[in-house]
Amino acid sequence: MDESLARIQSLLAEEVRRHIESPGSAPFPDLGAALESLLGWHWHSRGLSRSVWFDGVDERTIRPQPPDRLELFGFMTWAEAGREQWSEIFYADLQLAPSAIELSAYTLRFGRKGQECRKIPYGKYAKQRTELNGVDQLEWAFVFTMVK
Repeated sequence: MDESLARIQSLLAEEVRRHIESPGSAPFPDLGAALESLLGWHWHSRGLSRSVWFDGVDERTIRPQPPDRLELFGFMTWAEAGREQWSEIFYADLQLAPSAIELSAYTLRFGRKGQECRKIPYGKYAKQRTELNGVDQLEWAFVFTMVK
């Protein structure tokens, strides 16, 4: 496994465990950073645009599913090098391994199918906010999955 991917997954497992153990506590900033890094790793390893980068999840909802699962959804900030930032719908489903020190599975979903990389101006997603009510029913443009 790629060392950077292993580090990202390890950090993410720690953040998932902390959110499950302390539901409703203040957000842990490393969760968003780890998710943007993981999405970026998958994006680039799949050979998608090298100039795209990700920068955090806004309007996020975190749903711990004890004892070992966490869901997060909101609007991922993204941009192309040298251009303005945009927002797009994002959903992550993260599962801890029985040891609780690593992930056993995850799925990341980004963007609406048929509307790939739509350019919703950063922070101007009021019209799209209703999409968050049915994240589990949407057809997604990009889906990245890992199962051990």
